[in-house]
Amino acid sequence: MRRQTTIGCIAYAPQISRTPVHRPLLLLTAAAVLPTPVTAAEWDRYAVPADPGPTRVWRLEERVSDEFRTEFGPTNRLTEIGGKWKNHYIGRWDGPGTTVWRHENVSIDQSKLKIIATRVPGETQSFKNADSTGGPPKEYTLPATRLGCISSLETIEAPVYLEARVKIPNAVLAANVWMLSGDSTQEIDVLESYGGAGDDGRNDWFAQRIHFSHHTFIRAPFQDYQPHDASTWYTRPGLKAGPGGGYWTKQFHRFGVYWRDPTHLEYYLDGELVKVTSGLDDADGIGGIDPPGFTRNEEGVRTGLNKPLHVIINMEAQTWNAVAGRHPTDAEIRSKRDHTYLVDWVRAYKPIEESDTKQ
Repeated sequence: MRRQTTIGCIAYAPQISRTPVHRPLLLLTAAAVLPTPVTAAEWDRYAVPADPGPTRVWRLEERVSDEFRTEFGPTNRLTEIGGKWKNHYIGRWDGPGTTVWRHENVSIDQSKLKIIATRVPGETQSFKNADSTGGPPKEYTLPATRLGCISSLETIEAPVYLEARVKIPNAVLAANVWMLSGDSTQEIDVLESYGGAGDDGRNDWFAQRIHFSHHTFIRAPFQDYQPHDASTWYTRPGLKAGPGGGYWTKQFHRFGVYWRDPTHLEYYLDGELVKVTSGLDDADGIGGIDPPGFTRNEEGVRTGLNKPLHVIINMEAQTWNAVAGRHPTDAEIRSKRDHTYLVDWVRAYKPIEESDTKQ
């Protein structure tokens, strides 16, 4: 049986490694959702596109759902945001490649989460990257890129639908929404985008595509699995670049994942199902959830993606891109508009039995 399906246009790329119940006001799909007793949220205009099941309805998970109406200005201290987030990564890591996550590069402005990219002249970041010839990792020192990151204080677990409405920055950087376990061994990438083409077009191929993926890890010795088949890269036929070489950067888009169970992921873009990954193993050349068995428990059973996951929203200058010259130039990063990642909202829903809502 085919384990993973992509709807749309795909192309090959190099391998890379990283509560109340609620009913939307406009039912755009057949998925059942219950009414909310509180003031309608902005996301109520959009039905949950995933199917909760024949006897189930969607219940809002308020712990990680946010319209970012809290006042929050830039601060250079580690700070909680609205009782749901902190303005940094889940651990002490400052980011991959030339990334330096800074508390002050996160704020909320006009009900939008704002993550910005900045650079201090002369500041550098050193990092190692695996040698493609199989030799020891090479060390690089490049201009540091200061970026922002928020992570949820609480976790969610399957079954759950997570979706965010975002405006991807027109920058040669990754803008992401993802989920990660506290021990950093299981990851689901709701959105991994690569911004604009760059002034010289060096990032054009990646700017046209959205990367939909997941990871399983062994931390020591470090091993990282994610599907590397072409279906993990999504684009649309006839996609046109806007000013500055951006394709997905011209307007807000919604990116969602229905994490139905430990071996099944459904990816949605603007309410349309664009990819399904199902089953532990590869099939027909399409990547599975955990072919190498990195999720094996003490009994030797592969669990799949079964751990509680934190929600993370950030920007990155990823290692593999930085060493290839795909990170902002000093001239490019001067454009504040191009280097601002906006998040309108993020929402999560759990499917529950409809009978449970009538008790």
